[in-house]
Amino acid sequence: MKIQDIKQVIAKLNLHELVRIRRWFERNANFNKPVKLANREYIHSLRGKYRGKGLMKALMADKKRERDAIS
Repeated sequence: MKIQDIKQVIAKLNLHELVRIRRWFERNANFNKPVKLANREYIHSLRGKYRGKGLMKALMADKKRERDAIS
């Protein structure tokens, strides 16, 4: 489907249909979400969330390997 075809279809939609499409994209599209970097504050915010699963140790070990690879 070409861009022109998409523009023509969108032009034919009424306001209610456009709002429904926009809300669907807002709920289901992942491309609008900002990428969250794994900085110190973010890692500390995860501390209680995954307690007992060993994920924090694995994440910290992974970050250490990244730092060692850079140095």
